[in-house]
Amino acid sequence: MRRWVTILITIILPLKAIAGGKNNNPFYHSSLEQQSIEAFMDNKTVHPLLLLLAADENSDMETFMEAEKQMTELSLWFYKVRDESGKETKALKKLFRKIHKEVFTKYELYTPLGDVFEHGIYNCVSGTAYYSYLLVKIGYQPEIWETPFHVYLSFLNHSGERIMIETTDPDFGFITSKSRMAELESLYSQFDGNWGIEHAKIGNIRNEKQDASSSFKRRINFLELNGLQYLNRGITSILTGDMEESYCDLSKADFFYPSPRTKALMGLFDH
Repeated sequence: MRRWVTILITIILPLKAIAGGKNNNPFYHSSLEQQSIEAFMDNKTVHPLLLLLAADENSDMETFMEAEKQMTELSLWFYKVRDESGKETKALKKLFRKIHKEVFTKYELYTPLGDVFEHGIYNCVSGTAYYSYLLVKIGYQPEIWETPFHVYLSFLNHSGERIMIETTDPDFGFITSKSRMAELESLYSQFDGNWGIEHAKIGNIRNEKQDASSSFKRRINFLELNGLQYLNRGITSILTGDMEESYCDLSKADFFYPSPRTKALMGLFDH
């Protein structure tokens, strides 16, 4: 709880401060991104959803306002269903189904959060960001879990029962079975110590070895999740041959979350 509260309290910039302005720094792909990140670096308060949306060059203040509206409407819908039924977990499951029916329409590997609101396109990182923000908004304390090449979340309902959200599975991704959670988490955390294996087709990537264990699972916070968004952008730029754009995005990924996989990809530029 304290971790999330600290993040949410320290990241709330007045909206008018970043409502416009021309982007004059080629390191950034939009004025929204430049002003949000620079405000954050200056220890000013920035709204968490703005930082998440800033990773998408097509997001602007209109995107933010529409996103907030959507989240508020979903929150009110959830409260109504929960209060009318008196069944919290059932209402949460209905919320999951509603999101996958009306919001998440298409999975793509490397997509930013802005694409969820603009086009319904999502992946495990943007989907987890979406659910994490919404769950905080309706009064829960989500835990974001990073495994070698996947991200998911879990949280406790008000009865203390753990629920796992697998955002990439619209049919069976709302999980309450302890045995199923254990099965998936064991599968997700399998790791051979090679952070470059997922990106083997894009060049010689320096490997970063973990310890002798064959698993990796780490709880990350909101800012580190944002770093994974930029990591995805950097990978996309490499795949399209835009190495300058990739360097900018991987630098921002390293700022928010200096993870082993980001370090491995940054090794492409050590020449």
